[in-house]
Amino acid sequence: MTNQIDSYTRYSFDLPLGLIYMSATVSFRVKGDPKGRTIQVSVIGVIHKRPGELVATGGEIYFDNSPIVAVIQEVLGEKAV
Repeated sequence: MTNQIDSYTRYSFDLPLGLIYMSATVSFRVKGDPKGRTIQVSVIGVIHKRPGELVATGGEIYFDNSPIVAVIQEVLGEKAV
């Protein structure tokens, strides 16, 4: 599976909590997919960084992976036949 970030849509900052929110649309392609589909998924990332600090202390990425899983299952099902 390959992926690329297509576009950044928004940054938001919560300074008292030291959080940066970033939303993006990411494209995924499943290796071996005979249809060569590009699956676009909306993603939100949360970066933990206190004001004045030089490094981030953590981060998470959240997205619904069900469209990707559906294509993977379809591709694996075709290979099993």
